Amino acid sequence: MEEETLRLQFGSAATTIGTQWLTLQQSNRNVERLHVLAFEAKGRVKRQIRVTSKQEDQNPITWGGNVEVYDQSGIDLGSNHDGLWNWKVLNEQNLVEVDEFRPYLPLHNFYEGRAICNGGSISLLSLEKAEDRVRTVLETCDQLKVVQNLVDMDSSWGGLAYEIMTYVIDECPRAVVMTIGNDWSYPLNVYDDSAEYCIASSIRDRTKNEARMNINVASSISLLSEVSHLLVPVAMSSKTLLNTTFPHLEFNKTSCVDVSSIIATALELALSGFQDRPAYELLKGFNPHMKVVELAALFPYNMDPTSLLQCIGDSVTNEVRSNILQQDPFCNYSLLPTIQHATSDQNLLNKSFYRHLYFRGSFHGHLSLQSAFDSFPVSSRDVTLQWSSSSLFLPTSYRLSTLQNSLIDGITQLSSNRKVGKYLSTLGHLVATSNKRMLHEFTRVGMSPDAPEELKSHLATLSDPYLI
Repeated sequence: MEEETLRLQFGSAATTIGTQWLTLQQSNRNVERLHVLAFEAKGRVKRQIRVTSKQEDQNPITWGGNVEVYDQSGIDLGSNHDGLWNWKVLNEQNLVEVDEFRPYLPLHNFYEGRAICNGGSISLLSLEKAEDRVRTVLETCDQLKVVQNLVDMDSSWGGLAYEIMTYVIDECPRAVVMTIGNDWSYPLNVYDDSAEYCIASSIRDRTKNEARMNINVASSISLLSEVSHLLVPVAMSSKTLLNTTFPHLEFNKTSCVDVSSIIATALELALSGFQDRPAYELLKGFNPHMKVVELAALFPYNMDPTSLLQCIGDSVTNEVRSNILQQDPFCNYSLLPTIQHATSDQNLLNKSFYRHLYFRGSFHGHLSLQSAFDSFPVSSRDVTLQWSSSSLFLPTSYRLSTLQNSLIDGITQLSSNRKVGKYLSTLGHLVATSNKRMLHEFTRVGMSPDAPEELKSHLATLSDPYLI
């Protein structure tokens, strides 16, 4: 029996990624055993209202008592252009609205997303309702093997995600849990007509914002790593997604929807290779003490893939034989958040411990790829290679206009490397030295006064295996 996947989405950026990802999967016929639940602030997702015709109003038999009828079958009003939700592919069964969260609330405090019993703002009733919705989906699954967890880490959604995931792993202890955590910043500007989820213009204290972001992301990584087998941090914030990232693609790096499309494409390219394989193969090769991994993606890839393969082979060989560290060919195509305080030579000193490389596409004109695979000089303990000859189709609704309605080839990398360790250790240091004006915002809703030092210690424990 085919294995099933549950995808949980927490927050507007996570749901936007999920919607773009689902559209890609449907365009490539890859969603048969996928279950989606999106957790959103109440009223955030806009419904369509079917206007009653004048003829119906005059017919006493069809009196509606002034009841508004939600119509999900007609034109998708205001749901496609912003990328958050698409009623054509999603329905009410996919949406879980959280009463305590509203679009006008800042939602920029991780600890407010915890249950009241843990010092947060989520009532036990709301938590039970959310768990009931998850349970309803789980009861329909016969072979649930993978849980994909998309989370807005720099927000209250990180706290709620931890509460829900604690419940999920209790119910499904054998499922492989992969968390993709983004750092899109809150509060959102809900009055922006373009619906790009820009940061509210009234938030101007940069020092406080950075301190808040560091505490939120560190808290999310610290707790979500406890309920995940793999955790993939992805950059969405203008502070962590460098302008030099994906230099060949034309997209707005301040647009939640554009960046979400890039992330969704990278995820589909990287994870579609595991679709017809046992779930445990997703973890194969990764050290369980290095569960935080980097995602990088090269697409569309129109050059000779054997050249990149040779570059990686030479890089690994030099590391082992000569202790010479070379620049990673994926360094400008990585979605790992970049912290400006980190050392500037992080790319040049990026020792890799394990890589999973997935080549997807026909790579026209380069028929020697299989031969390059067969003669690859590196052990599968260090580098795992996988290739599917089917290209990825990008539909006409794809956000990047230059790639719409096209077939693309791509190469993705999931890796454990020193750069991940530097990211974790630097984040811990920044939390411990955070602006003290921010601490009261967190301690009043459940964070311990000693939490900054505790987070630094926990992140140091996570980073140590990468920094040997």
